[in-house]
Amino acid sequence: MESLDLGFRMAAAATMALVAAIMIKDYGQARVGQLGALFLFSTISYLFCGRFDGMGIWVVLGPLFYIGCYTSPLCFWLFVRAIFDDSFRVKIWHGAVFLLFLVVGFGIQLLPDTVDGNKNFIELSPQDIAFLLRQILALVFVLHALALTGLGREEDLIEKRRKIRVLLVSVLSVYISLVIIIEIFLSTTTIPLALDTFNVASIWALTFGLAILFLGIRPDSIFSIQRQTATAPSDLSPADSQAIENLLNHIERQAGYQKEGLTITELADYLTVPVHRLRHLINAQLGFRNFSEFINSYRIAEACRILADSEKARLPVLTIALDLGFGSIGPFNRAFKTQVGQTPTQYRQAQLALKSPDTP
Repeated sequence: MESLDLGFRMAAAATMALVAAIMIKDYGQARVGQLGALFLFSTISYLFCGRFDGMGIWVVLGPLFYIGCYTSPLCFWLFVRAIFDDSFRVKIWHGAVFLLFLVVGFGIQLLPDTVDGNKNFIELSPQDIAFLLRQILALVFVLHALALTGLGREEDLIEKRRKIRVLLVSVLSVYISLVIIIEIFLSTTTIPLALDTFNVASIWALTFGLAILFLGIRPDSIFSIQRQTATAPSDLSPADSQAIENLLNHIERQAGYQKEGLTITELADYLTVPVHRLRHLINAQLGFRNFSEFINSYRIAEACRILADSEKARLPVLTIALDLGFGSIGPFNRAFKTQVGQTPTQYRQAQLALKSPDTP
């Protein structure tokens, strides 16, 4: 059984290393390629973490694998965000969480296990408490990744990526969550070798499926590598040309973007166009990968015009946000800064200063 267990670990690691190498080679300059390779490395680390302590080269590589192992749930979360959130950026607080995972993880190794023999959840040592804390933290991030995967599916304009949300990420999220929960309940005892081998075999099967999926698609059509190239108008059918004309007429001339809570399903119903077809047209013709990005491009452009108008200098930013279809000031500020690079207030001050007669 131990040989079979090791065989599955080696097979899974080799498959993940292959996919990671392809990611780095083809998409190493893109955030999603970097975070995808990081996630795969962290999963390899999980497979081998602590298995060869004190043996040869492991003395050198061991700490690196421990770092990958302890932070694997966060690496998974970052990878999911990079795939499905086109505006995602790695931030300072992500680094702080990374350090938190490391502190808790190494705490498991350094804290004493003061309870001998079989234990229950009442007789927990400091080491057991650190382990449970790490597992709970990991579960929170994995479940959050699962929630984001489902919540963002409606607005995703890339059909292949919509399918991946269900077929890949949801399966991975559910499986990782189950493993974490099982490890929590078995934390006071030794995990049976057969169960551990089954876990490793499942990871290999999921990894093999990931490799087939990754090698069988054009990742740049799914990942945020570059903005979609618009289809030439001559490639459109008369029905699609009319649909695009109706769409732009409603959004641009009738200011349809100002409707609060507008969804792509509502817009498709209004235009009497199948929703899947509307997704394709906005993505292929207009170059947007996300419906909110499409709608907000009009909202933010109009907000910039209003904020730069000296006659509306006293109009509250909140009023502008609500009038343009944002439900509250928070989403408006985030969307504005993502698109413009400044907060609405900073942009207004800069624009009005340029128009001030006192400006040199």
